[in-house]
Amino acid sequence: MNSKRKQSNVYGWQCFPPVQIARLILALSISLLMPPSICFGEIPAGKAETFGDYIKNSKHVVLVCEVQKTAKPAERPGTYHEVHVSATVVRLVKGQGVVGDRLSYYTLCEDRIPPAALEVGGLTFLMLDDYQLDKFLLGTGDGWRYTPELDGLLSKILKAGK
Repeated sequence: MNSKRKQSNVYGWQCFPPVQIARLILALSISLLMPPSICFGEIPAGKAETFGDYIKNSKHVVLVCEVQKTAKPAERPGTYHEVHVSATVVRLVKGQGVVGDRLSYYTLCEDRIPPAALEVGGLTFLMLDDYQLDKFLLGTGDGWRYTPELDGLLSKILKAGK
């Protein structure tokens, strides 16, 4: 882990523009105050099993808020487009990590990059074998967009594993 972080970046909210702070507070408030099964639909069984398997088989699970995204178009036909993401850890679920850590990762897209893929402020569960702050490739299935349903399922998985 990188010990050269400035404390002001961890607690000073300097990494979040005001709109993203509001989105983050709203998303976390909803997840903490309302039971997911009461207000939202259930997760289909296949998706729930897959999510559960990823959680159980990963050494590190963190919830991150995406604060910056950039696109790198494919250099030639037959290669992948890249979406580079800078994110801040907002919750440690399992394994190593610290709330406030800045992670850099990228994903690959075969087709064109949809505009929604570049929107920032969203929450994502990352399931990792190696926890690292340096830029890394996020594999297929290792990143799940936050939903209250997944958060509720995560609570059940973690309680069952104890």
